[in-house]
Amino acid sequence: MTAKKIGKRFVNQAPTVHAAPRDFVRWMQTREREKWPAWVEIVPQRPRHERVQGDEIVATFVNHSTVLLQFGGLNVLTDPVFSPAVGPFGRVGPKRHHAPGVPFEALPPIDLVLISHDHYDHLDAPSVKRLAREHSPRFLAPLGNAARLRRWGAAKVDELDWWQGVEHEGVPITFVPAQHFSGRGLHDRDTTLWGGFVIGGEAGPI
Repeated sequence: MTAKKIGKRFVNQAPTVHAAPRDFVRWMQTREREKWPAWVEIVPQRPRHERVQGDEIVATFVNHSTVLLQFGGLNVLTDPVFSPAVGPFGRVGPKRHHAPGVPFEALPPIDLVLISHDHYDHLDAPSVKRLAREHSPRFLAPLGNAARLRRWGAAKVDELDWWQGVEHEGVPITFVPAQHFSGRGLHDRDTTLWGGFVIGGEAGPI
């Protein structure tokens, strides 16, 4: 089953009710905020392995949805975000409260990058540009994101529909549905797809 559209906008498999912008503004103004430190010092770590062979799977949490997956000789990075803040202009938006668990400079050679959707806290332009420049990985992304990734310097991009699969060095990867939404501005809600990934192969499923 491929993703469905109403007009130019993708829709979830299950009916979804989106809050109106005014409801979001009201929530931001009235929600109770817990005290949160402006900055927390952590000790960033260097991955223990440059490559992982055999049927072992090593997952290293970096931050938020950024995870380094190592298996079968491949290094895969999900939703890479290494910037100090995410948002339309780099500084307008959520700011991080601690350094990435793995510094960008400590990453092993990245072969593959998986992008789940286009929200700023999952698709970060500076991080993509640096990965493209320094690692030249292959990017797998939902429908509607290839042109943007290529503008940012990604040379190898595959755009996927729900349930569409590709192989990378013999490893099958399938893009699967998720209940979510997309958009980076006021007028592009749900014009690009969103989803998750299932990785097969000897080490999988992941």
